[in-house]
Amino acid sequence: MTAIVQDRQTLLDIAMEHCGDAASAIEIAQLNGIALSDDPTPGTELQLPDVANARVVANFKALGISPATALNDGDLPGGLGYLIVGEDFRVS
Repeated sequence: MTAIVQDRQTLLDIAMEHCGDAASAIEIAQLNGIALSDDPTPGTELQLPDVANARVVANFKALGISPATALNDGDLPGGLGYLIVGEDFRVS
């Protein structure tokens, strides 16, 4: 079984949508020779392990949900509450 990566999808998103559980993300990374922390390139075809939870997969399909949770640089919050001492500003 395979899946085509959609824009902003992580391996966890793909695992949940197509396999029905988060643990499948590890298997997807291993099957495709990529790191678990990598955000795959949209349009890439990934090999998938067997479905772990068909009920979850069916729910995603029935609701037409395709999770895509990867952040872009523009998605990061800003403001004083998100500054890093010593990196974004200096305290003297």
